[in-house]
Amino acid sequence: MRAAVAVKHATERKSLSRRRVHNGRVLHVRAPAAVGGGAVAVSAQRQAAATLAAEQQAEANRRAAEQAAALKRQELLNRSWTAIAVSDWGDYWGTAYVDWGGVTGQPSPQAAVTAAIKACDAKGDGKKCEVVVQPFTEGCAAFAYKGSALDEGGWGVGFAATEETARRQAVADCSVKQCEIRLSLCATPG
Repeated sequence: MRAAVAVKHATERKSLSRRRVHNGRVLHVRAPAAVGGGAVAVSAQRQAAATLAAEQQAEANRRAAEQAAALKRQELLNRSWTAIAVSDWGDYWGTAYVDWGGVTGQPSPQAAVTAAIKACDAKGDGKKCEVVVQPFTEGCAAFAYKGSALDEGGWGVGFAATEETARRQAVADCSVKQCEIRLSLCATPG
């Protein structure tokens, strides 16, 4: 019965005492207060808790940075890329001949370049198409063209925040008078 009382008493006061078994009996031995063992243990516990909290905060910061980077990558992927390509054939049976093509809604700049060249190539022989309006995700671009006798033919491009301004710039950029807008595209949010 005494052993049971000693065990109960020892478990109630774990933090202040140590248990010792002697001849099959559990003895309850109190740690001397003057040694300061409890204060050292509390200090070590606080330090361990602070270290754990710092590690958890660092992990949370790392995860937040990874999520921000993933959102930025996703934002780039969600953008709608737009580009325009042109093939200036020069003298073709006595006239200035130009192919053009443009695309919008592409998932990346490279996809916009590839699709614009493909759209331009589809209008002609599939050669010499080059991107004249680099891929963009905001604003509008326009292509103006006038094909006539070689000495009068020409084309121009414009880029601006609004479609109307881009169209005016394309006509102004054209090397000859009376160019007409043949293509205008605006990037749309993804």
